[in-house]
Amino acid sequence: MRAANFVSEHTTILTPRWQRLVKFNDGVYDHTIILRRYIPGRTLAQCWDTLGFWMQFRVALTMRFYIYQLRSLTSSVPGPLGVKPQKCWGHHFIEGGEGPFSTYGELSEYYAARLESTRRRAEAMKKPAPDLTPFDNSTPLVMTHHDLNERNIILGDDNRLWIIDWQHAGYYPEWFEYSALMIWFGQYF
Repeated sequence: MRAANFVSEHTTILTPRWQRLVKFNDGVYDHTIILRRYIPGRTLAQCWDTLGFWMQFRVALTMRFYIYQLRSLTSSVPGPLGVKPQKCWGHHFIEGGEGPFSTYGELSEYYAARLESTRRRAEAMKKPAPDLTPFDNSTPLVMTHHDLNERNIILGDDNRLWIIDWQHAGYYPEWFEYSALMIWFGQYF
């Protein structure tokens, strides 16, 4: 909720406003559901193939502008927005989340340790180590949606583009957005 509100306040990116928080316990876990304003329209997953060339081009340009705006929001602390460092969630982290990381260096060290662990495991199993690229920390930490795909982009009935599902958003290297999308494509295509 913080990320969507922050992005809405600091950019021209359209994000639905939240209406209500619903908290409940299912007997095992505490849950919080954020109810947001309904946006009349269709996700790009539903409508992309029906759009004409010029509308697809317009959507692509709008998305490029949105990503440019996200990348203008920077921080020295990786992860979700908060008063203090938060646990990181999303495609680049294990299912239960990781962190929090107080600095970019800590995030880099986390990935270096994961890479080394993968190499040691391969060596122990007498298999060749996968050709993995070291973590690239040469770019700044920028606001990243971290799940930007055709299911989370709504083309409103008024032809405006809305971005939904900001639950994994935070400050990460700018290449996280692209690689999260590639991970998503690998899972579904």
